[in-house]
Amino acid sequence: MKKITTTIFAIALSLGVFAQENNGAFSFGARVGMGIGLSEPREFRHFAGQMPFNPPAGAISNITHNSEVNFNIALYGNFAFGNHFSLQPELNFMIYQGYDMRMNFYAFGTGTPPPVNADLTYNSLDIPLLAKINFLGSRNASFGLLVGPHMSIPLGRAEFWREIDGREFEDKFDIDNSVVFGLTAGLFCRIPVGPGRIVADFRFVHDFEGIKAFGIRDRYEVLRRNALVLSLGYEISF
Repeated sequence: MKKITTTIFAIALSLGVFAQENNGAFSFGARVGMGIGLSEPREFRHFAGQMPFNPPAGAISNITHNSEVNFNIALYGNFAFGNHFSLQPELNFMIYQGYDMRMNFYAFGTGTPPPVNADLTYNSLDIPLLAKINFLGSRNASFGLLVGPHMSIPLGRAEFWREIDGREFEDKFDIDNSVVFGLTAGLFCRIPVGPGRIVADFRFVHDFEGIKAFGIRDRYEVLRRNALVLSLGYEISF
């Protein structure tokens, strides 16, 4: 984590120096937003069958799912090279990503149990480096495209929550990925207000691989993230 942070700082410093030497402008901003995922739990049913949950997992079947609404907090710097192009490194804290699930949970080994409500969630720090193309030709008001690679670092452990017979159970399990790489793309706009600008963007976040976890014997992909994120914030130029 320390090496990653140092690398990002070095990239940002180099971009800042280059922007200043080329009469560029530096902006700093923050955004908050919400997102929703589009993919599925994948091999979670098989993974859960190998874990010593309390109560025991037994067999899980008939899984249906809906994406959880997740939250994000972003800090970023924007380095403008002229009026039409800029580079923007970011630190995005993605909170409560995952799925709201409904399943038959054969925890007690007899009969057909009623459906159980459950959640599978995790948090991450996403670090994208975005190229932004401004169609309006102004550094203040702008509208355009953003695209670039990202790396996503899982924070802590994943959580599996469920409610059975009016009782709540929560287990946490280790995520096997240290970092996941992917692509971020979308639209952005900036509107001058006060000393800075209100900023908004709508983006699609796609991971090239899924979040994986070890059961007793095997390694499973428990979810793969494809998310739509809408965020709003404010930035100031220096």
